[in-house]
Amino acid sequence: MRFDVLGPLQVRADDGSVVDVRGSMRRALLAALLLNAGSVVSADRLSQCLWGDRQAGSSATPLYNQVMRLRQSLGAEGERIKALPPGYLIEIGPGELDVAEFERLCSAGWRALTEGEWEAAASQCAAALALWRGEPLADVSNAALYQPWLLRIGQLRLQATEWRITADLNCGRYEELIPELSDLVHAFPLREALHESLMLALARSGRQAEALAAYQDARRLLVAELGIEPGASLRQLHQLILSGDAAVLAAPAGVASTAGTASTASTSGARPSAPGDRTPNQLPADVRTFTGRGRELERLLAEADEARQGTEAGMVVISAIDGMAGIGKSALAIHAAHRLGEWFPDGRLFVDLRGFTPDQDPMTPEEALGYLLRSLDVAPRQIPRDLGERAAYYRSRLAGTKTLILLDNAANSAQVRPLLPGAPGCLVLITSRAVLSGLDDASLLSLDALPDEDAIALLHKVAGPGRGPEGDPAIAELIALCGNMPLPIRIAAASLRHPGAPQIAALVAQLRDGAGRLERLRDDERNLTALFDASYGSLDAGEQHMFRCIARVPGPDVDVYAAANLAGLDLPAARRVLESLLDQNLLVQHAADRYRMHDLLRSYATGLEGAELAAQYEAARGRLLDYYLCAADAAVRHLDPTRTGKAGPGPAASQTPVLSARADALAWMQTEQANLVAAVGLAAATDPLRAIALVGCMGPFLLLHGPWTQAAALHRKAADLAAGLGERELEAEALFRLARIMNVSGQLPVAAHLCEQALERYAEVGALGGQANALCELGRIKHVGGDLSTAAELIERAVAIFRDTEDLQGEATALIELGRVRQLFGQAEVVVGLLQRALELLRRTGYRLGEANTLIDLAYALMIAGGYAQAAEYAGQAQAIYQSQESAHGEANALGLRGQILVWLGDHEAAGALYQRKLEIDVKIGFRQGEAIALWGLGHVGLAAGDLAEAAGLFQRSYAIFEEGGYALGQADALHGLARTRSASGDHDGAATILERSLAMFRDSEDVQNQAAVLNSIGALTHETGQARAALDHHRQALELAREASSPLDEARALDGVARCLETLGERDGARRELGAAVKLYRQLGVPEAGSAAERLSVL
Repeated sequence: MRFDVLGPLQVRADDGSVVDVRGSMRRALLAALLLNAGSVVSADRLSQCLWGDRQAGSSATPLYNQVMRLRQSLGAEGERIKALPPGYLIEIGPGELDVAEFERLCSAGWRALTEGEWEAAASQCAAALALWRGEPLADVSNAALYQPWLLRIGQLRLQATEWRITADLNCGRYEELIPELSDLVHAFPLREALHESLMLALARSGRQAEALAAYQDARRLLVAELGIEPGASLRQLHQLILSGDAAVLAAPAGVASTAGTASTASTSGARPSAPGDRTPNQLPADVRTFTGRGRELERLLAEADEARQGTEAGMVVISAIDGMAGIGKSALAIHAAHRLGEWFPDGRLFVDLRGFTPDQDPMTPEEALGYLLRSLDVAPRQIPRDLGERAAYYRSRLAGTKTLILLDNAANSAQVRPLLPGAPGCLVLITSRAVLSGLDDASLLSLDALPDEDAIALLHKVAGPGRGPEGDPAIAELIALCGNMPLPIRIAAASLRHPGAPQIAALVAQLRDGAGRLERLRDDERNLTALFDASYGSLDAGEQHMFRCIARVPGPDVDVYAAANLAGLDLPAARRVLESLLDQNLLVQHAADRYRMHDLLRSYATGLEGAELAAQYEAARGRLLDYYLCAADAAVRHLDPTRTGKAGPGPAASQTPVLSARADALAWMQTEQANLVAAVGLAAATDPLRAIALVGCMGPFLLLHGPWTQAAALHRKAADLAAGLGERELEAEALFRLARIMNVSGQLPVAAHLCEQALERYAEVGALGGQANALCELGRIKHVGGDLSTAAELIERAVAIFRDTEDLQGEATALIELGRVRQLFGQAEVVVGLLQRALELLRRTGYRLGEANTLIDLAYALMIAGGYAQAAEYAGQAQAIYQSQESAHGEANALGLRGQILVWLGDHEAAGALYQRKLEIDVKIGFRQGEAIALWGLGHVGLAAGDLAEAAGLFQRSYAIFEEGGYALGQADALHGLARTRSASGDHDGAATILERSLAMFRDSEDVQNQAAVLNSIGALTHETGQARAALDHHRQALELAREASSPLDEARALDGVARCLETLGERDGARRELGAAVKLYRQLGVPEAGSAAERLSVL
């Protein structure tokens, strides 16, 4: 499928036919998704794109329906639109979106242009421009919301036009460009680059007088409109044409301007070098296989071009490139210098300052100035001895010249500062492993590792053809093992080039050994270890110690607290050392106050050996584990207020963050999750008690926020470690938490087995509290598995233990679970009493999450009893508490209950929005049961909207998840919904079969209320197929069960069904009596059936 936005919005199928996406809302929605293809667009943003400010403060209720309709419009391709928190995204493949293709072709054209490949540049840019069919999104509503994008893409279109013109000029197409350029200068009269291109085209077409007239036109316009004279470049071209300069009037010999102008190097005032010239040109040879760095190169060239054209005429342009050893600083600077060389006709100077050269001292400023002055043809005897005088003489020699100076491998700002020119017209490029922040006027450019695409291209370019097929996974791994760094990639690629070289897979196998990787990434001239030795040797002892410590951390990064504990420093000292390592490009600060080390530097640092260093590593590791354990324990006490006792083995950490509130604790846990997991792995090998304690600290967080696959693996490890140590109670605790995780992740049989194991271990050591917790959890598992009698018995045993041991929170938790079970037996009054007692206990303990859980259960009980308003209020209170406690799992449950209330009240659009939000949360945290409930709710929304195919698919997906997890009650619910969908679509036989299966499952589970609901559906279906007498029996059975379950809505629906059957059988008096009772109940409940039932009653 093809999507086009560069013109009226258009969708085409693979056969070229146009796909009809009707409706302004759907087209606006599709446009918003396409402009962010592959990225999630928030629901708030989508609502604004569809409805503007009219949706402000709303819950974006109608959005789900619009998404559903757009998916329908796209047919089978509608699956491209995915619901992902906090909104939706559309998946687009290569070549399927015209604007993505346009930007790709523009990038290719730009690269060809900067490399002097004129024909390729012209072709790529022309192909990009041909994709435009008119004004982008001309037929999409609320287009003003896309204004930033429209401006950006319009600007890129104009740039592509200028690039294509530059390429065409260099291909000699002067005459054919003149009409187009004449139109463009009228359309964009203030763009001097277009005037310059027109003048050049006219001059090279032999129309010199017209070229000079074009300049006068441009000058008059700029003076009249802006009150300024033309820029330096345009004025210079005018002078060259006026003087009949042969270099301008002939075909170009230099490179095109990379700032978007059409002028070539020959129009910038450069003069060709003649034999005998003493102009210095010291640049090393350009790197033939230079690859990537397009954005950085563009920036360097653009800054130089601004200076050349006068934008920065009052200052020297200084660009300082920094990055770690082997990152490609020198290659970029040399390549840029060659590209810019023609703009600096008075000299191209180069000096290696030896800042980090192995086995050599850095060049002093005096030495460097002496070398530079000699390069400028100053006799040695004329060079002053004093540094200040030498620097002043150097500046005077450069004054008034256009000279490029490349200062490579600088040690620091102090070394470089005396080497900077003082007058405008010169360009200085500096490379250094250190950030030269001391150069106030320098433009700083930091290099990072190459993107995968550029790294792979570099490998192929250096290794030569036939060294591995496209898409070979070994290539991607080789790039990763080289850290995406140019130097090791070049070394590895060169080793593949010679005859008899190993295959890529064999080289990858050799490099997988981290300890020996650096030794293999070397050749006769290039040695990464030696480069890293030089960087490491420039550090003081404290910096070296921190560098080695951070290399040994098990996780992906550290903050200042972890670093301080590692190195045994206080916070201010640790921060100073980290900043120094950062300035030396030996660390990367990838987020605020978070530091990580490149993999190859880590390999180098971990290879540093010695008995003293080994002892330091051991001490640092202990301090780091103590820190993580202490901080995690402080955090978990906010997440689980019932936690008591000591964190675990080991002393308290010396430096820990202040976590004064639950939000602080949660943020710390979320940020450090990967590091904590890695710390567990580190401790498991040498200090298993610490590992077990760490898992215990992470348990409450992982249960609330997931991912549960990770939580399960950690708790299994903790249980195994405890068993190996013979620590039965610790093993029981790990097994119990693992059972809870297996329960919520949908693996009921496994959860039950684990809970029984935990119960045995707790009994062996006489831990009553643990036994009660295990009994309650086992009861919960039996409940969702449909064994209600066993569930009630287990939970009642737990309640008794909690009460005997005066564990208020444990008793409250068990009472909540018991209420949930009793609800399914139809014991409404008993349930409310149990839950009110639990709420009272929890408020005494101050356990807010427990309070929210109880409010949810109270809301459910009241909903079944018909108290919808009170139920909605309690559910809203619970959601507010969950949000304040940042419990995504709890918030999703509250959203689901509120959605169910709205479904019963007939507000299906609002219910759909709540279920959609619930689905997003449950998918994010991996709560499969919650995901199934959300799909079930959305199925009811689709059923009410008449979208039967969509509804059936949702119910089937819900059933599959419930079946996978062994949730019998959920399966029966999903089957009930699916049967109603089949019935509505006319498949009465299929519906009847499914309803019988659902009813049987509810009977097996002793769920009285849902038995009544299914019997009502069976009665309605039987009546519709002409079997009124049989239908009457079903509805009467439903009526009896609904009253037993204290479910007034099911009771009203049963009375309504009885009335329909009696009316069909001719018993109108009885029908009026039963329907009147139904109407009374419907009105009490405030449900939408009241209106239609009352209307039927009035004519009965």
